[in-house]
Amino acid sequence: MASALTLVAVLALGACACAAGQLDTVQDLHSQYRNVFRSGNRNAASHLWAGYVLNRSSSLQADKLELMFRGFCPVSGSIIQDAPRTIYRTTLPRVGGGTATGVVRHCCWPCICDTSEHVRVDTKIVPTADGPHRLNALVIGDPCLKPAELDKTFADPFSNQLRPLRLAAPEVDCVAGKLSGAVYSDSGHPIIGLLFNDPASMEAAAALAVPPSGPAPRADDPTFGYGERCLARKQQGYNSGMGLIFHLVASISPIPNSTTLPLPGAAKPLPAAQAEGVDAAPNVPAALAEDAERAPSGQPDAAASPAISTASSPAHPGVVVAVALVSGAALVGATL
Repeated sequence: MASALTLVAVLALGACACAAGQLDTVQDLHSQYRNVFRSGNRNAASHLWAGYVLNRSSSLQADKLELMFRGFCPVSGSIIQDAPRTIYRTTLPRVGGGTATGVVRHCCWPCICDTSEHVRVDTKIVPTADGPHRLNALVIGDPCLKPAELDKTFADPFSNQLRPLRLAAPEVDCVAGKLSGAVYSDSGHPIIGLLFNDPASMEAAAALAVPPSGPAPRADDPTFGYGERCLARKQQGYNSGMGLIFHLVASISPIPNSTTLPLPGAAKPLPAAQAEGVDAAPNVPAALAEDAERAPSGQPDAAASPAISTASSPAHPGVVVAVALVSGAALVGATL
């Protein structure tokens, strides 16, 4: 009896830590999904992940702060693991001129195409537990400069049905002319992620065969091997990854005086194996986010209901512990 109560108490303490927003691992960040996305829908809303982390930067060491940005895809909003399969190299335009080369983290290859087309790099200096820290922030143009565009409909490439953009991306919300929940870069653009160019990230990226099957990347390809796939995907109406949702949101008010870097070659039809083989985002426990189970490939999400998992402790066969994530808060119970 005492050991069973101890187990429940430990789980309850862990749940309280998650509910309080303590960030030590990317799994801690994932556990806050319901607090970050109140509607349960993360489409084109990675600014909320970024805002959640950056608003807590002063309590985090700089390396822990950057670790959190390895736990979600800046384009789809999907939760991902800090693993080699989420690493993509890219060269992007810098706000104000020039380019930056580094590593981005994505759930699947179509997201590197959307990044190349719409995302730029800007600086952001934030307070951390180690002192001020300069970040290479991934940014998009602020859609709230033209909020009426969110009310327009588009033809979904997956269902071929007309959908209002605002309903497809409900967390893209404008308040007083600003993107709600976003933290803005030094030049005033919404931050959706980070570009990593530290030695460890660059070495890890260089060791990967990118793309996993295909010719060696061309020197003039800012996606480091995905250029032809990206051109074919665009020609086919963005019918993979996030589809049109991120593309449309990021296109509402592009960052001025910043041109997309050209992709090499001409668009070629994707082989069936590539067109159908969009890498799935790594699985995560169901209790963390039903979102990842329903849309593992980074495809658009619909609002999800809280997930519940039950497990019987092998050390305590008479104890059944249930953990439910409801709006980010864990409810713990036991039967003895």
